[in-house]
Amino acid sequence: RVVLKHSVTGVEIFSREVDGLAFAAGETRQISEPFIFAPPQPGIYRFEVAYSDETRGGELTTMVVDYLTYRLHTALTPDRPIYRFGEIAEVRLDIEGVGDHQVEFYCPAAGVEEFFDVAIPFDTMHYKRTFRIPAMTVGKHLISAIVNLDDQNGDIAHNQFFVTEPVFLNRVTFGGAAAGTQGLPMTIHTRELSGAVIPLTGTLNVACPTLGYDSTQPATIQPAIQNEFNLAIPLQDSIATDYHAIDILFTGSGGVQFPIHVPLYLPRYDIVCPDVPDRLEAGSTLRLAYRNRGWRDGMFDCTVELIDDRNQAALSVKRQLTIAGNGAGELGQRWGQVHLPTPSPPGPGPVPVPNDSICRNM
Repeated sequence: RVVLKHSVTGVEIFSREVDGLAFAAGETRQISEPFIFAPPQPGIYRFEVAYSDETRGGELTTMVVDYLTYRLHTALTPDRPIYRFGEIAEVRLDIEGVGDHQVEFYCPAAGVEEFFDVAIPFDTMHYKRTFRIPAMTVGKHLISAIVNLDDQNGDIAHNQFFVTEPVFLNRVTFGGAAAGTQGLPMTIHTRELSGAVIPLTGTLNVACPTLGYDSTQPATIQPAIQNEFNLAIPLQDSIATDYHAIDILFTGSGGVQFPIHVPLYLPRYDIVCPDVPDRLEAGSTLRLAYRNRGWRDGMFDCTVELIDDRNQAALSVKRQLTIAGNGAGELGQRWGQVHLPTPSPPGPGPVPVPNDSICRNM
């Protein structure tokens, strides 16, 4: 009698009896019997041969003649350890074994959960399948495969891959500011640098408490190109400070996010006199441009003084001007006419204008 059984549980998977064998003294005989090795569970299986010599009373003698080892083996292998956002991770499942199996496949970070049955034939003893998982969530992705033979026996495999976080190059520019509905034009420039392969969709929030502004809008960042988002922040006359902080936050799916913090100096009034000449002819007319770099219109008392080398005011002229505010863009100009009298000695000729000549609002 030939038996193949599990060495621990004793479960028999093959048994065959042969009767009436007659052996001459010293004779050796070979008996062939094909069988299919289909173990119900992993482990070590042993061949046992039990025989009896009927000429000596027919008692059975048992001996172990060989061992067979069956290991159900499962492996998960991503084609790469790291993926850029939006790429497809290809994960291969390999099962070495035979028979019918229930398989559970999981990738929680990608929301993948699949259950299926597998029948592995004896002639191959191998099953393989490739899962395509979109890399749409930043960070570590754990993958697991559970292969069940029954409620108590099976195998499990784990692995992981990573999805890199998109990297953004950002800058913010401002146009000219004006009170009213036009407000402060602002452009957010951003470019994705890590090589994300799909558009990044989400929301763009821009907030500035001191300007009373908070706005959220849908936003899509296209990969590999410069993206621009244009806004206008309304400016109210009630704004009480010239210094502001603008907080910008893009929030996308899959954990994609980037913040931008922008300090902003936005003067309400800022009167300057650009392009003061460095030399004047005696008795000539000094023509100055008064410019308001602030964003509010206003009426200003302006004083122009010409300071000589003795630090005395050789000339002092006052003007009251209404100057429109135009902010940081192309600014409006208002001109004041200032007449310089002909000085006493040294006589006619060019009159130097010291560098500390000033134009200021009073």
